[in-house]
Amino acid sequence: MYKVETHNNSKNYFINLEIENDAIYITANTSLSNMIKETSKFNEGDQWRVLDIENFIKIIYPEWNNTINKIKLKAQVRLALLEVKSDLKNQTELKEIKFLEENISLLFSDFVFLFEAGVKKLNFESKNVKLNLLQEIFNKFTESEAFKSVSNEVLNPECFFEIGNKIKNVYIENLINHDREKNKIVAKKIEESQARVNRIYFFNVNYLDLKRYMVIEMLKVCGYEIIFRIPYFNNLNVVNKSWDVLYKNLSFFNLEINKDYFNSVRDNMKYLEFIEGNKQIKPGNEKVKIKNYREIYDFKKDIGNNIVITFYKDSLESCMKRNELNLKNHCYQSSLGRFIFNLYNCKLVEDNVKIDFNTFREMITSGWVQYKDWNGNRLSSFLADNEEYFSGVKTIDEIINRIEKIKDIEEVSGIFEEQAKNRVKNNKTKAFLSNPFRAFGYVNLEKYNITANYMLEVSLRLKRFILKTLESQNEVIDVNAHLENMSILFRNSYIVNLYKEGTELEKRIIKKLFGILKNPSLFENKLHKDELSELFNVYLFLDEKDGKNDIQEEDFSIDQLEGIILRDKLFVSNKRKRLCLSDLSYKAYEKYTEKYILSGRILSMDELKFIFQENLTGRNKDAVLEGIYLQEKSKLSFEAYVKFALANLFINFDGELEFSWIEGLRKDDSKSIILKQLETIYGNVEKVKQTLDFEDLIRKEDIDEIFSHNYDKNFIKNQSKILPEVAFRDLDFCGEKFLYSSILEEYPVYYSEFHHRLVFSALISMLKNSIEDGYLNIYKYILPLFPQWEDVVKKNILDCEYSRKNFKEYKYFDGVNYPKNIDALYLLKSKYVVTENSKIRNRYNKGEFNSKRYYDEFVSDYLGEESLNSGLHCMMCPHCYVCRKGDFVIDRK
Repeated sequence: MYKVETHNNSKNYFINLEIENDAIYITANTSLSNMIKETSKFNEGDQWRVLDIENFIKIIYPEWNNTINKIKLKAQVRLALLEVKSDLKNQTELKEIKFLEENISLLFSDFVFLFEAGVKKLNFESKNVKLNLLQEIFNKFTESEAFKSVSNEVLNPECFFEIGNKIKNVYIENLINHDREKNKIVAKKIEESQARVNRIYFFNVNYLDLKRYMVIEMLKVCGYEIIFRIPYFNNLNVVNKSWDVLYKNLSFFNLEINKDYFNSVRDNMKYLEFIEGNKQIKPGNEKVKIKNYREIYDFKKDIGNNIVITFYKDSLESCMKRNELNLKNHCYQSSLGRFIFNLYNCKLVEDNVKIDFNTFREMITSGWVQYKDWNGNRLSSFLADNEEYFSGVKTIDEIINRIEKIKDIEEVSGIFEEQAKNRVKNNKTKAFLSNPFRAFGYVNLEKYNITANYMLEVSLRLKRFILKTLESQNEVIDVNAHLENMSILFRNSYIVNLYKEGTELEKRIIKKLFGILKNPSLFENKLHKDELSELFNVYLFLDEKDGKNDIQEEDFSIDQLEGIILRDKLFVSNKRKRLCLSDLSYKAYEKYTEKYILSGRILSMDELKFIFQENLTGRNKDAVLEGIYLQEKSKLSFEAYVKFALANLFINFDGELEFSWIEGLRKDDSKSIILKQLETIYGNVEKVKQTLDFEDLIRKEDIDEIFSHNYDKNFIKNQSKILPEVAFRDLDFCGEKFLYSSILEEYPVYYSEFHHRLVFSALISMLKNSIEDGYLNIYKYILPLFPQWEDVVKKNILDCEYSRKNFKEYKYFDGVNYPKNIDALYLLKSKYVVTENSKIRNRYNKGEFNSKRYYDEFVSDYLGEESLNSGLHCMMCPHCYVCRKGDFVIDRK
């Protein structure tokens, strides 16, 4: 039976907390431990005595709780499972073990749970297929050398002796690592202090699971006096319920009420009256605001630097960015590091690699892949611009096939341009008029200073590397060969030069990567690729401290609320003491409760109890069953704990309170019951007016005074660019498109999937009547050049697209004859509307064309801002994202 003392969680209580030289103080979370250090009489030399329960357990079991060791142990579970699987023939067993393999993390968690309860080996008889398989896998796992090397700590009495020195040494190490010069005097003082521990106080522990209870039992067995201290208030039955459920059990705890700290600090609070069921709620003096925000930006703007509490920690992290993430702290934030991250997302399927385009793009342009002196990073711009050409690919062979077709189109383009090469020379407009395939963005390789052949070679190099490096049986990889293959690829001339001439950060990343690749001892001999990926994720931090000591906490979960409200240090930077409880939505609360409601285990509680009954004896069995009982009680008390946390907030916090939720944060979300209750109690809900996002907001002082400009139109007209007649066809619809396609660029180029189909249709219609056996030859030679579409789609276009005038009707431009019907690549499917402008079309068809006149008219209209003419033709235009007044399809609905 454990002694339980009570207090009223007040600042006055913690200020007057007596510090004992032979005791340590373990709290439910880090917020409480920090609060006690800041509030109570602990001097610098004694602060090591206060820590949270999870870090306390890690100090007792340092190797068992080590992140790297846990990953390696999970790998051993997988190897044991695969060994058992290899001997199975029964379909029921194979189906069951497949489920276990797909949920390997849960399986490992169950095995850890069993071992931390004292189960060394499983020995039982059962007709349950799952239990029999688990028994065999667990026994193989516990026999592995990797397991034996770290598991001897668990429930070992030797690990519980000299506990004061262990805590003190870890605390000193953290001080020195954080700032040696600043903390060396304090560290020396702590080192010289007494570390004898006779008593251990556990503060406000509202969740006692089996692991925690077994550690506490071992502490008791090893001779430590264990005392629990919990909050408790006079006559507040509902507020105290979460503590009553757990600690008012006479079989485990002896509850002693502390009369000095029994009453609440403040009275007549509406929320307390409400939850305690008082029918007549007396008015209080709480400073409470309740707000509804429409969008996250409105919340960010209003919240400023105030402390934010949510149901679960970091629920707003992705959109708040209170502290900018330290992107330079991990190699995965660099292109070189991302290659490793993406490597383990690849999956081998026979002689192919399952990979999407974005993963391929990151890998090929990372700097790792090089063919001769040609590095794949040269493809960055090309792949970014032509992403839609590669849309839908699922394997590297599909990507390679599309690159091969680019090479084929390059050869076809060469045939077109060869006939006029002496007249085309370096003129890009003439090249386009001679070769209509250039309308496809991915055909213009010279723009990116790349060739299809080199693009193909680096892609093949990447494929060969992935196949060789991830070669395995059941995805279990020979680590030595794996790292050697990676080292060979990594040592290319680009990376060597980058290490010599790059930034300091790039040099650090390269040094870190190479150091790990050349050190197989950091890994096991054989590992599944998932565990390899997890280990790299841990090893590739550039700063082993992860910057944790430098980060000022700003966002907390509701479980940390007790400690936060008494930490005046957190509120120093603000003009007034204001605490914001936000994201109080139904879905946020639902996620908070998952850790209590969902078991997160493969074994049910009944199956666990069966295993413990069959494999444990004596006091060990009794303690485990007690721990399971208390764990279930802890889960039952969580809803009552939320009420306690809010009640304690009203009782012990003397600043302003704001409760809110953000309507547009999650899809189909609503207010939580708690927020609705608070609205009912306090009323006066403020609906925050929606404002512009800061990216859209323009301050008055940032607006430059607009001056009118006087242009010399004659000068501009005299500097006119020589253009083919077909380019002027755009002027019938919009001068802006003419500007973008033919003046700022040499000819229209299309990059989107939508426009590619239109260009393809135009080409088909142009070629149908222009080549012998047009239908058959187009089907045989042209359609295969476009692998991005299904054959049925291409055939439908071939069948349905009408034939244009003969390809041999020509126009002339500066020594080059070009087909008259190439205007289809400028206009695509733009439709002429009766009564609207069509004079360019008429002159183009009749041959009575005055380019100089039309260009001068365009300049006059454009400078007079009369060249814009939005309409249905905007759907055909590739420049909608840069056009000043163009229409999107949705705009016309």
